[in-house]
Amino acid sequence: MEAYVRCNRKFYLTYYRNSLDGELINNEEVDKRKVYFLKNLDSISTRTWKVIHSILASYFLELKKNKDFTIEQYEEKWLDKLIEVKIKTPYYLSAKRNYDLWYDAQEDKALKKKYWMIWLIEHYYKQIPDDENDKYLAIIIDNLKSCLLWFSKSQLYQEIRKNFDKYDIYHEPPTTDFDAMKFKSKNISDWVIDLFVQPDFYLKVKGENKYIIIDWKTWDSSKKERLPDQLLAEWYRIYAENWFDDKISIEWFFCNLDDNWRLTTWDKVGIESVKAYEKEINKQIEKLSENLVDHDVLINSPISIDKYSETKDDKKCEICAFRSVCKKSNHE
Repeated sequence: MEAYVRCNRKFYLTYYRNSLDGELINNEEVDKRKVYFLKNLDSISTRTWKVIHSILASYFLELKKNKDFTIEQYEEKWLDKLIEVKIKTPYYLSAKRNYDLWYDAQEDKALKKKYWMIWLIEHYYKQIPDDENDKYLAIIIDNLKSCLLWFSKSQLYQEIRKNFDKYDIYHEPPTTDFDAMKFKSKNISDWVIDLFVQPDFYLKVKGENKYIIIDWKTWDSSKKERLPDQLLAEWYRIYAENWFDDKISIEWFFCNLDDNWRLTTWDKVGIESVKAYEKEINKQIEKLSENLVDHDVLINSPISIDKYSETKDDKKCEICAFRSVCKKSNHE
């Protein structure tokens, strides 16, 4: 729903590509395959973030097998290869802008995952001069290594290493798994709606009804921002799958990559907050259904792209992968 609020039009192009049949934007018919391609573009920051998530998830997978396995051992064993396969190779493939490779017409699907192929928004829109690719790549790799260094010094890492046997550890899969992200709630549309969220990382204190959720973030911890929907959704999933009573204890922590991996905490969230969020989800579903044929959330067929207006915030458009469809741009 947060995506819908940010930009209705982007929400449509992201989730309803197959409904594009003679639809017009700026008096031009929209090419469904081009929209599919744009959807599969990554930004440098998003790509870097995905790699960091994947590395951390892989590390915790190994840690659960061997509690003495350190992040330094992980880096020594795999980091160079991961950087080559997940960052360097796909980055230079993206820089070539050979977009003939992106789509398998016979199977009607993108080849994004094959050989770790990616295409970056910054390359597609020619925001990176060809003679500066090495510089940008070096910055990406340096940021990745810095994140892992700070993680090794973090409060979270030290706590897990010291009290490993105290917790059950849960983490996101190393690669995106939509089946693992899916869950249902009996209080959301009578079990018929699939909800999708995957907590970055959380701990359950063994023998206690206590959970500690960690959400990796890259913002400045000095900034006071509202509790993001992502964390609320993560909390709601744990609630929906366990149906806790008022004795449940949930603590939230942000692990700030740009602040020496320092843990900062929000107020504990109680059952009343969860119930309020549950009501908000139902309201959001009802709001979305207004633009669906027969208001049917199961069929989930949009009435028209005209019902999904674009954002009024031009800054959002400047970094959106769909801007060559929505906006007149200088892209060639």
